[in-house]
Amino acid sequence: MRDYTIRPIINGLSDHDAQSISIHSLIQRPPHKQYSFTRKINEHTINDFLIKLSYENWETVFSTDEVNKMFNSFLDTYLKIFNFSFPLKRVYITKKK
Repeated sequence: MRDYTIRPIINGLSDHDAQSISIHSLIQRPPHKQYSFTRKINEHTINDFLIKLSYENWETVFSTDEVNKMFNSFLDTYLKIFNFSFPLKRVYITKKK
């Protein structure tokens, strides 16, 4: 970007003035592909999740008397299984014409 002009805008309200920039030529990049993330949740993946939860050893959750540590241990285990059973998939968004 080499073709631009900057000029002050005097507002008279403060001892600081604003600035305005005008860009005269801008090189545009090709549009990026837009995408979002989704999870595949259906009867099969839910059953997989429930089975993995049932086989989990929850001793680490109950190995302390501190509620915050118990919760964090539970949440770590739960999210690990959740993310494994329902992995994020990138889905590209196509615009309809």
